[in-house]
Amino acid sequence: MRRAIGVGAIVAVLVGMFALPAWAKGEGQTVSGSVTITGPGLSGPIDFDGKTPVLDLYGGGGSGGAAPSGFVTLLENSGLYGADPDAGWYVLAPDPKSLGPEYSVVYVLKSADGAIQRLTQTLYPYAPGRPIFHWRPEGGSHIGTNDGLWFSAPTAILQLLIAQGLPASPPRAAGPAPASETTSQPVVNVGISRVWIALGMIGALTLLLVGGAAAGRRRSVRAI
Repeated sequence: MRRAIGVGAIVAVLVGMFALPAWAKGEGQTVSGSVTITGPGLSGPIDFDGKTPVLDLYGGGGSGGAAPSGFVTLLENSGLYGADPDAGWYVLAPDPKSLGPEYSVVYVLKSADGAIQRLTQTLYPYAPGRPIFHWRPEGGSHIGTNDGLWFSAPTAILQLLIAQGLPASPPRAAGPAPASETTSQPVVNVGISRVWIALGMIGALTLLLVGGAAAGRRRSVRAI
């Protein structure tokens, strides 16, 4: 774990350095837009939108001391604007199979000068310990060089999404139909077949008895 945090800290510094030219952090610079989250167990997309000074995002200042909106909370804690060691850090790539169900996160962000970027992540909100964000390595230009990086987010992300309709525990994947449902029809067919077999045996036995009785009568008549 320490090795992962150490490597992640170095990566975070590099990401922050490369991110500077893409989004200026001067006084008065703002970022606005929306975040949409979709995935299993949701009745519909979780949507956030808002606007905030860029300096507040880098400094973790929120909105002048007020409780940050869901939009700001996601921008501050998804690894988008560098990593605050108290809130989260970049980690070495884990095994996705161990992280639970995955959710798609789509950001549409607009800077003060009108530049628009569409960014995508995969979120594992139920990952052991802390939610995990993964920047999808899909080419093009994200903010800085985030492509392919993994970010360990604070538990506040999970709490935020549960308040917006995310299940409190990982939704179960759809499994096969119960055995009783798949075998009920063949059992009925087998039962019907047995009835017909029994009726056939009774019919054959009846014919034998009738035939035997008739033959006995004929022998009796000849003897007389």
